[in-house]
Amino acid sequence: MTRKPVKVIAEVGINHNGNLERAYKLAQSAIECGADSVKFQTAVPELVQTINAPKAKYQTNKDNDEQSALKMSKGFHLKLEDYIGLKKFVEESGKEFLSTAFDNRSIEFLHSIGMKTFKIPSGEITNLPYLEHIALVAEKIIISTGLATIEEIKNALEIFKNIEKKNITIMQCDSAYPAQTIDANIFAMQEMGEIFKVAVGYSDHTIGPYAAYAAVALGAEIIEKHITIDKLDSGPDHKSSMTIEEFKEFIHGIREIEKCLGSRVKQVTNSAIENLAIVRRGIYVAKQKKRGDIIESSDLITLRPENGTSPMSIKFFIGKKLIVDKNFQDSIGLNEVE
Repeated sequence: MTRKPVKVIAEVGINHNGNLERAYKLAQSAIECGADSVKFQTAVPELVQTINAPKAKYQTNKDNDEQSALKMSKGFHLKLEDYIGLKKFVEESGKEFLSTAFDNRSIEFLHSIGMKTFKIPSGEITNLPYLEHIALVAEKIIISTGLATIEEIKNALEIFKNIEKKNITIMQCDSAYPAQTIDANIFAMQEMGEIFKVAVGYSDHTIGPYAAYAAVALGAEIIEKHITIDKLDSGPDHKSSMTIEEFKEFIHGIREIEKCLGSRVKQVTNSAIENLAIVRRGIYVAKQKKRGDIIESSDLITLRPENGTSPMSIKFFIGKKLIVDKNFQDSIGLNEVE
């Protein structure tokens, strides 16, 4: 059985840097690259962190080291109403609009404009009020597990027991930006699928395509990758993102891997079967033989091409009497001996 195509999510996130025009440009680029979904991040920063919350190490750079995490967040987020137009724009292209909500007001807003699939960021997997709110409005959920233990994932899934398992996907990831390839641990993705009996995917924060390619080969149904216009731009996620050109090649690579995976049925392909007779062998006589001669093992040889007598039956001929004359390298059939 051939599996369904991998869903590729282009994670714009906040790489628009709070610029709406740039958000549309990134969405358009993701669509042109062939992404299945375009995802943003929606937040009311005051409802996410305290005024004194520190920034993560990866969020600091020479341009904003003096900023608080809250001030930085305010600068990088769009207004809630901006997502109305972005959703329409993405969906008119035939693609799926997604945005990760980071607070209950954002959850309610995204629900109000018709978003049905909600992504749980790994930092919120222990936020009970948040999880319960999403459980009330979501039809499908994607759970990122970069900071989670198996027990924490189990507890979160209990909150989503009203959602059918077929509508839940658990994402393996490493919540470092960028993540190290050695920390990708794609086998953990498979393990979570076996434990929780749900679909699995991979949210890729590594540099390059290889971790995601491994995930595709090992059964990921969703792949998520950050995109940016410029990796050197200010903002916390740009350096762990792909450029548009890289992302286009990334999707091409995923689709080529899918072709390689095929189905689970072992069979000879149409393109190979025409070579079967050429590369397989038949049984031939190794020397001239006369009618009535008794066949010995030294009288036979297996050679290409196949001739209708499989070398697997060569022992059948030993000790048998020829009933026809044979010249050097004539083929020999089962009906030519007795």
